[in-house]
Amino acid sequence: MSNEHSMWQIVGLSQVATTVVTSSSGLQNTDNVQTEPVTLPLTSWKSSFTSFNMVSGSCACRYIRYTTTIPPDTLVSCHCVECRKQSGAPYQAWISFPADDITWTVQPTEWRSSDTATRSFCPRCGSTMTIYLDKDVSRTGVAVGTLDDDGKTGVPRPAAHIFLKEKASWFELPDDGAKRFQGWDE
Repeated sequence: MSNEHSMWQIVGLSQVATTVVTSSSGLQNTDNVQTEPVTLPLTSWKSSFTSFNMVSGSCACRYIRYTTTIPPDTLVSCHCVECRKQSGAPYQAWISFPADDITWTVQPTEWRSSDTATRSFCPRCGSTMTIYLDKDVSRTGVAVGTLDDDGKTGVPRPAAHIFLKEKASWFELPDDGAKRFQGWDE
């Protein structure tokens, strides 16, 4: 396993999402006429932010809140043991923001979770908040479940599933079109 790349870099999306999403079935218009399959750049979701002001989120008890003025750009689902144990789910979905663009009402409590990452959580309710990867300190991975669901966050589709070699054996991963890696980039 190579630790030379962050989870954002391995999917080729260190700054802006560029993955192509293709609909193989095409679309039906209002006259029920089948059209050709559609290929859209994943970045097209950003065009819906004509009146975008900020993304916000919080922990479960709302003691910790955050905002960022930049729309999220990359969603990565991590299946490593640490992410599964922290989330209590088959994987942890992380969304990437520039680290210096997040404003916190209260700083989350940080702890060193491995030799490659530092995580944070709310000291009151225990909600997982962030992950900071040593290899890419310019980015912050925010737990997707902490985003306020106001319909304006523009969460992109998953770009990649990583650490599938540690995936829970009982979990069947559906084909969502995302890249798949056994580790960081293999």
